[in-house]
Amino acid sequence: MVGSTPVELNNIDLHAYIVVGDGRAYTAISEIPEPVGWAMMPVSPIGELFGWLFALELPNSQAGFKVTGAEFSRHAEVVFSPGNQRLSITQIGRGLDENNHLSVDTVIHGNVPFVPPGAEVTMEPFKEIYQYYPSVATSSSVREFSIVSAERGIESFTFHLKQNITYRDCRHDNRAPTSETLQINMERVFVMYIKEEQILRYAITNKISPVG
Repeated sequence: MVGSTPVELNNIDLHAYIVVGDGRAYTAISEIPEPVGWAMMPVSPIGELFGWLFALELPNSQAGFKVTGAEFSRHAEVVFSPGNQRLSITQIGRGLDENNHLSVDTVIHGNVPFVPPGAEVTMEPFKEIYQYYPSVATSSSVREFSIVSAERGIESFTFHLKQNITYRDCRHDNRAPTSETLQINMERVFVMYIKEEQILRYAITNKISPVG
């Protein structure tokens, strides 16, 4: 649902690539028509998965891919405020294909706030704490973003994200016990919808480190 309008999309292509040297993750989702494309701009957690998987590693930390490998299941719940719209995101890592590309199935279901056509969405940098347990990582955070449009000016919103990522624990994992809680810094968050090409884009710079 976009506002009060039901929408169904099937077999949409999502591509992501990473600039490994600085942990910059780019995600592009094609064939997203209006008004869905505008309304999906604030849903940066779709692309944040790839930022966590391939974040720039600071000392005594490991990015998500080293922890989970290519097979995992991520479930995220997003609640927007002030409208209380709720969105669930499920992303399943299916392993590496013959070209060594990571295959991920993404399913999104729920409601998102209406975003006026032509609006810009700006998202604040943030820090998120990931807690690691055997075979699962969890996090919870609150994000702030603004929607700037000619019709409504500047509007401020937040969303609350809760997520868990399950995977098969590696018996040869050499993470130190002090690394059971890690912090990811997400900066330079950029979102855009290009209506002429019907492409939704997310870009985020990600660094992972011990807490503090």
